[in-house]
Amino acid sequence: MGRYYNTQTGKEGKFWFAVQPSDDPKTIYHMDEIEPDDEWDEESGYSESYADFESDDAESIKKHLDEQYDILGVPKEERKYECEKEGEYVWEDLAKYYLTEQEPPKDAMGHSACGYYMGEGKPTMYPISSEKELAASRVQLGLVIYNTILTEGECLLTAEF
Repeated sequence: MGRYYNTQTGKEGKFWFAVQPSDDPKTIYHMDEIEPDDEWDEESGYSESYADFESDDAESIKKHLDEQYDILGVPKEERKYECEKEGEYVWEDLAKYYLTEQEPPKDAMGHSACGYYMGEGKPTMYPISSEKELAASRVQLGLVIYNTILTEGECLLTAEF
């Protein structure tokens, strides 16, 4: 279950649950329009949208990646732009910038923020802030788009909406 995106090269990803909206490519890369598909997929419960990033979008995307890295507090020398395993990079190398082992305090109703299960049992990592968590999700998506442009000359992104 979830909302997925993929590129023309078969690279797939998943929008982060309760963190990242399906129209994030439009939001973070200031696209004028994402073309929605009028057909509703009965099986998945989603329709699809399409975004076409051209080679001349690469520098703009790199700039927006830097904005997300700034939110995370990643030093310039640790920032990656070209990588094959974007998800691994975000979850392993960048985790220290948006996750903590410290469990957040409970609210008046006795609830606390959702955590990430890094093993068995209860959550072991928690978001430092929703802003940093969203920035990490945008780095992952931005790297997929950026690297597809570098290797293919464009990125045709299909996203479940």
